[in-house]
Amino acid sequence: MAVIYYKFRSQRDDLVSTIKFDGTGLTVFELKREIIYANKLINSTDTDILLYHAEDPDKEYEDDNEVIQRASTVLVRRTSGGKKGRGNVLRYMAGKPRIAKTQVPIPVSTSAPAPVVSANEEDRIRQMFSQQDDQWNHQQALMATAQRVESNRQNLKLDENIPEYYICYKCGEKGKHHIRNCPKNNDPNWDGIRIKKTTGIPKSYLRTVDNPTDIVNEPNQNFMVNEEGKYVVAVADKKAWQRYQTIQQSRQVEDDFQIEDPEMRDPNSGKLWRSPVRTKCCKQLYSRPYIEDILLESDFKCPNCGQEDIYLDSLEVDEALQKKVDNYLKQHKRKNDGEEEPSKRQHLATMMPTMMPFMPFPAPMPLPTENKK
Repeated sequence: MAVIYYKFRSQRDDLVSTIKFDGTGLTVFELKREIIYANKLINSTDTDILLYHAEDPDKEYEDDNEVIQRASTVLVRRTSGGKKGRGNVLRYMAGKPRIAKTQVPIPVSTSAPAPVVSANEEDRIRQMFSQQDDQWNHQQALMATAQRVESNRQNLKLDENIPEYYICYKCGEKGKHHIRNCPKNNDPNWDGIRIKKTTGIPKSYLRTVDNPTDIVNEPNQNFMVNEEGKYVVAVADKKAWQRYQTIQQSRQVEDDFQIEDPEMRDPNSGKLWRSPVRTKCCKQLYSRPYIEDILLESDFKCPNCGQEDIYLDSLEVDEALQKKVDNYLKQHKRKNDGEEEPSKRQHLATMMPTMMPFMPFPAPMPLPTENKK
């Protein structure tokens, strides 16, 4: 079994790992994939994996089809992909190797080998099979560098009746060409654009955009396509954010008012008790947010008596004190409402008119008189 040695550039020189395989060598694409599996980098979609020569650390293995011989040593560099989800780890896990733009010309053999004059029949047969093998290897080398040629008659007809809502999921263009005629099909280094559908997202959380190319250049921003074929992007939930701000402001108000009753004051924070609980070991009284933070930081050790294994679900709620806290909050709220009520009444009194408006009485109508005969 053959091996290839590799080491991350950020590690010490003595920390060298190996990749075991069968054969004489591995391509750069295969070696990167094995390194990703060995170091559990499958979920690192924001990372780029680069390989460098051990003799020349600045020289990178750029061609994915280049073969690295066994017993070789390479340097591995792990860098950021630049954008979220745009690293090359996913391509090495499920994609295909890129084709290098600069190809080495393959020499074409024009001269046939000289026939063996003084040879028996077995030698001539052996020479014939060897020539066939050489021709087949040469043909395979030419096929590996050849580009795919398709008939354009059927593909050109596809572009004639392209609707406006049709989107090419290869490049993201809308209503211009079919995906079979996409100009990016012949570009092996094109990663593609991530286009998602708006399945399960309410329409109130989506915003329509006209030019998605500006959004693609922004970091951590991908556009989607709705059921009508329009480009949209997700927006924040403003109602949920306002609700969160209201809750935070109400908590701030509870913490700011003065606590006159010392029984309602938490000695640890100096504020009103918040969800008072007691520990099961020494029955010490704490506010739940305070004691939970202490237990998590001290590995579930009681800060009062030192008892271990005091888990969060073992805290006992002090219902009597909780009722007192609720009543105290209600009284404080009624007190504030009572102080605000006279000012409201005074404000309403200034707005009231001095006299109630009335409708003038209509003029008396003359009674009809009987005609005297």
